[in-house]
Parts: sequence; C-alpha cells; structure tokens
Amino acid sequence: MDIGSLTSTQLAYGAAAVGATSCTAYLLYKGVRSCLRSDAQRLREDELCLQDGAIFLNHGSFGTVPRSIVAMQQELRKEMEQHPDRWFRRLARQYFSENSAAAAELIKAPTDCVAIVDNATTGINAVLNSIPLSGDDEVMTTDWTYQPVKNTVDCVCERRGIKPFCMCLDFPVVSEDALVKQFKEGLAEHPNVRVCILDHITSPSAVLMPIKRLSAICHSRNVRVLVDGAHSPGQIDLNMSDLPHVDYYTGNLHKWCFAPRGCALLYAKRELKEEILPAVISWWWRKPFVERFNFLATRDQTQLFSVREALSFIQNKLGGQQAMVKHNSELASSAADMLARVWSTERLPIPHHLEAPNMKLIRLPLEGLIESAEDLMMEIYDRFNIMVCTFGIKGVPYCRISANVYNEFWEYERLGEAVLQLRTEKMCQMNAEK
Repeated sequence: MDIGSLTSTQLAYGAAAVGATSCTAYLLYKGVRSCLRSDAQRLREDELCLQDGAIFLNHGSFGTVPRSIVAMQQELRKEMEQHPDRWFRRLARQYFSENSAAAAELIKAPTDCVAIVDNATTGINAVLNSIPLSGDDEVMTTDWTYQPVKNTVDCVCERRGIKPFCMCLDFPVVSEDALVKQFKEGLAEHPNVRVCILDHITSPSAVLMPIKRLSAICHSRNVRVLVDGAHSPGQIDLNMSDLPHVDYYTGNLHKWCFAPRGCALLYAKRELKEEILPAVISWWWRKPFVERFNFLATRDQTQLFSVREALSFIQNKLGGQQAMVKHNSELASSAADMLARVWSTERLPIPHHLEAPNMKLIRLPLEGLIESAEDLMMEIYDRFNIMVCTFGIKGVPYCRISANVYNEFWEYERLGEAVLQLRTEKMCQMNAEK
C-alpha cells in the first residue's frame, strides 16, 4: 500500500486497529512493517488475494489466482458484455487461439497439437471417449490413479463393453527400476491392454513417475499412452519432444501456473489428434483439433483466455519457472525434514528423485488415534486455521505439504505444533475412555 495515498479516515481506522495513539504513530507502524516484510509476505499481500491470518499449505489442490489475473479476467468479461456478438463471433476465437499457442509454448509442443480445456479431467474424458476400443481391449490404470480418472475409465469400459485393468503398485517404492519392472510384468500379463493412463505426479501421494521409461515400455507393446499431468505444468519443465512415446498429455494450468480455475491443456500427437473430439460436441466439431475445443456452446471462457497473462506473471513477478520451482522445492524439502524430525516420523519412503518438487509427504504421528485421515484435514483447519492435505496410504496416515512463493518456514513449524497438540489431546481422550 502507498502510505501517501491513505485518506484521513483510513488513517484513523488504521490507528485504532493497531492500537496506535495517533495517525502519525500509525504511519510509522505502516512504514516499519513495510520495511520488515519478508519477500513471501510482500508477495502474498501485494499480489495475491489470500485471506489474512490463514495458513495455506495445500496449493496443490486448487492453486491461487493473483490479483492482476483476477482483474484481467474481469476486464475480459467486461469486454464480452460490451458487445456480445463481436466477442463470440470474433474475439473469442482469436483469444482461444492465442492462449492455446501459449500453452503449447509452455510444454514445447507444436501449436496445432495443443488445445486449452477446462480441466485435466476434461482432457482425460475427451481422449478416452474418442480412442477406438472394442472387444477384448483393456484400459490400464494403477491403484495410484486419481479417483475421478478411475471413474472415467470404469464408465467408458462399462459403456463400451471392454475391461478396465488396475495394477496394484508395490509400496514403498524401492527403486525406479523396480517400478519399471512391475510395469513390464503387468503389461506382459495383460496383452490386451490398448491404452495405459500414467500419472506424471500421482495424487495425492505426490510421486514423480518415470513416464519417459514407462511410456517406452507401453509403446513396445503397442499400447497408447495417456498422461495425467494434473500437477505438472508450472512444477515440471515439460518438453513433449523429449517424451516421444507419450501420445496424449493433459495438465492443469490453475494449480502451479496461477491461471484461473477451470483452465488446463490437452496435447495430442499430430498423427492422432484428429480423432480426438471434445466431450461436448458443439459448433466446430469438424474443424481442426485446436478449434474444435473452442465455442463449446455459449459460455464464459475468460478463464481460458488468461493463460498468457498467468505465464507472464511467473516470468515477470517470480523470475521464471526455474527460479520459482527451485525456491519451492527447497522450502518443501526443508519443511518436510523439519516435520519428520519434530514428529519423530519420516518422509514418504521413496527415492528422492521420484518426489514431486513442490509437494512432500510426511507420516503423521497419529496412527491408532484417528478414524479418518481425510477428516483430519478439516479438523486442522477448524482448530488452527491451517489448510493442509491429509490422507492414508495402506492404512498409514500421511500429510502432504505444498510449498509456493508465498509460504514461509514458520508456517510449517506451526503445523508441526498443531499436530503435536492434537496428538496429546487424542491420547488423553483415549486414556480417559479406557
């Protein structure tokens, strides 16, 4: 805030809020506080809309949208309302093309092979409903596949009369080679698999899968590869030319790329893209791949038209994706080590290079003390105003922390204290009930 722009009324209210005895004292308070703010605090207060006092350690679920992007989307809506016909008949088509091209540049793919869609789940549905499958064909997932994607597979298989195959992965992951070996064996046992869905980063377990090796195995058996990269854009440096055995790739832009929610990308190989249709068929379904995903009935698409601005925010405000990910990864790793030490537990037992950069898992010291790890998430929020993802893996409760540029180390320390407090309370309650 520019102190010189404050009105006398704002000064009076501000002085009262902080207990200052005068407007002059309040100005001094504001000036000192501005000088003492950390980079993360300054970014959060000046650039983001996050609620004061709340601790957000779960960026991976829903992301956050910068103030400038919110304002830009509002300007687009205003432009739409000023002349609806011009918008839908001309501008929307132009904006869709420009932002699809920006998404293509992000993953280093040809512009005619990448369309912007509402969500990674939207992209999954488009691909699975378009690929020709019949008879004894099988669609392969794993027990780490995101549940809505499993639901989509089950629905498609049931409607087409084909079979889903869910491979149970060994846990803990001993090594990348062991994981690759298990995929080879699973495909050998199921020779009718025609499509394999690979997570780039599993959710919620945050394992960075070796998709380059796994997709090569699939192609050696004539299996098409669809990658669910919901968490990857903005967290992984994507280059589709380096993934020659990936046939289709979809990833959200509203998580780690700061785009408005309901914004993702869908890539399809040039030789396969023309068979892919949107889940909703509308005006342009006979047009080329990118265009057919535009104008899916009359609707507000402004979130899709904010991609370029969101990527510019990362470049201009955060120093680019590489610098952003370096900061986030280091913070997440340091925080995970601290929490494992404070809780006397350990991080998820997987090789370090298979960890997602910005998300880390730590075992919670609450085994036998909680009925549902998922319910624990809202208990931590209700009690301590901390939002963090909690869930169970093979019956063991884990916490998944996310780290982004607005987070600070003390926030993870506060989480550590909160969980220890809950453990003490639950142990006392359990002993009292005996």
